[in-house]
Amino acid sequence: MRISKYSRFSDFVNSGAPEFIRVPLVIATLLGAVLLLTNCGDPPASPPTELRGSIEISGIIVPDSIPADSILVILDLDTLGRFANPHTCMDVFAGTHLVEVRAEKVVDSTIVEYLGAEQVTVEPFDTTQVEVSLLGIAPDFTLTDIDGDTVRLASLAGKVALLYFFVST
Repeated sequence: MRISKYSRFSDFVNSGAPEFIRVPLVIATLLGAVLLLTNCGDPPASPPTELRGSIEISGIIVPDSIPADSILVILDLDTLGRFANPHTCMDVFAGTHLVEVRAEKVVDSTIVEYLGAEQVTVEPFDTTQVEVSLLGIAPDFTLTDIDGDTVRLASLAGKVALLYFFVST
C-alpha cells in the first residue's frame, strides 16, 4: 500500500505539481543540503590546553607529630585510594581543591581513626606540598542526658552537638 504516488523527490519535481509548491520545496531542500555540507559555520577551534599540576600529600598524626604509615586520600569528595605516606597525586587540574586525609593507628589494641582536611591551590606545571594534620576521632560512647534519655555519640553524626562534661562532688 502506497501513501504517496511519488517514490523519490525527483519524481515529485518532474511531476505536474503546481510550480508555486515545487519551487519553494526545491529551494528549501537545496538550502538544507548546503547547510549540512558546510557544517553550519566555522570549524571549532582547537580545545584549550588544560593546565595541570600535582599535589604531594603527607598526613601527620597530632599531637605526637608522627607521620601515618598509610593514608586514605580524598580529593574534592572523590576517594582516590589508600597509599603509602606521603603520596603524590599527579595530573591534578590547576586551581583550588579540598584534600581530605584519613589514617588509622592501633593504640592499646584498639584501632583509632584520624582525619584532617586542607584547602590547597595547585599551580600549573608545579608540585604543591600539603601537610595535613590528622586529629583523632572520638570513640563511640553512650551517656544519659539531663532528661534521662540514653544518647550515643554515633547517633549525632552529621549534626552540630555541644558536649559539656562536668564533675560534681
